[in-house]
Amino acid sequence: MAAAENQGIVEELRALAAEVRGDLESQERELGELSVLIRQTTAEIDRIGPVRNEAAKRIREMEGNIEHFSRTEIAQSYGASAEAQMRLFMMESQLEQLQHKQRALERNRRNLLRFAGLVDQLPAAPSESDAAASEVASSPRQVISRVVQAEEAERQRCAQAIHDGAAQWLANMVIRAQLCQRLLDSDEARARQEIQGLSESMATSLQEVRRLIYDLRPLVLEDVGLQAAIQKYVQAAADRATVPIELKMSGVEQRLDTWAEVALFRLVQEALSNALRHAQATRIQVAVDFEGDAFRALVEDDGVGFEPPRSVRVARQSKRLGLAAMLERAALLGGSVTFDSAPGRGARVRVEVPLPPGGGPGEAKLAP
Repeated sequence: MAAAENQGIVEELRALAAEVRGDLESQERELGELSVLIRQTTAEIDRIGPVRNEAAKRIREMEGNIEHFSRTEIAQSYGASAEAQMRLFMMESQLEQLQHKQRALERNRRNLLRFAGLVDQLPAAPSESDAAASEVASSPRQVISRVVQAEEAERQRCAQAIHDGAAQWLANMVIRAQLCQRLLDSDEARARQEIQGLSESMATSLQEVRRLIYDLRPLVLEDVGLQAAIQKYVQAAADRATVPIELKMSGVEQRLDTWAEVALFRLVQEALSNALRHAQATRIQVAVDFEGDAFRALVEDDGVGFEPPRSVRVARQSKRLGLAAMLERAALLGGSVTFDSAPGRGARVRVEVPLPPGGGPGEAKLAP
């Protein structure tokens, strides 16, 4: 009886750890967005500081020769100084709040990681096996359920990314546009400077929105195919990452139905994304091979590693489909995904999906 109770507690802890890992993914995205906002705010402070200093210098010069300046000039100078001082105060307050939130999130993230790590050290349930953990749902009802869950999870992720990123940037740009509108009547030169800063912020925001759109739907996939889409995605990931990513591609690509190419792209995307988010690696290697009668991909890292059976089970229990979705996508194409990893020795994720004879659109089929 005690053993059964203990096992029940262990399973509850594992379920809680699964929720914690989901929260960790959300917090990692939020920390990334905070870093962007902190960089933008710091750049704005660096830009406003000299403007404020110049306005203060102008006032000191006027106070020493007040008789040489008209009332309009005096009013404009004091107004510009007050505007710059207020703007600087607002930006410094915003930076302080963002940094405080960043520190709190990082502290919370460390605690969650520690808890999840302790749960990972608990003994596995005797009735579990590697084969059972890697089992792929195959009935039509299960497949439909997984697809619906994946769509809802993706919608939630997109909504959160837009709320934390684009929505905040747009709000900041609205404030700056209103400031420009007020300055046009009193200080045209300052207004031009603000418009220049607003233009730079818009360019940064546009880049982030384009990245989000590409992650959701790589349009180049339909235009030039899977090989080019993978190359572009890996290059973009390497440009943003702090760890070197090496890509090797071989073979001649076959064009398949769009849905099949999207599925293969998502398999590579998910494997690389997992390595970047969780592996804490010093290097990542991606190899994609179109030779022969199969599509093969290998994503390898030298990071902290994980326990594949337990991680797949956690993904299914928490309905955060990650690794489980990879297994199912490959199964739908008649292929397989193999996770070769253990704590402390990195990870290798292998994807192998058979290609139809002769290739060409319309020839990729669902696995029976």
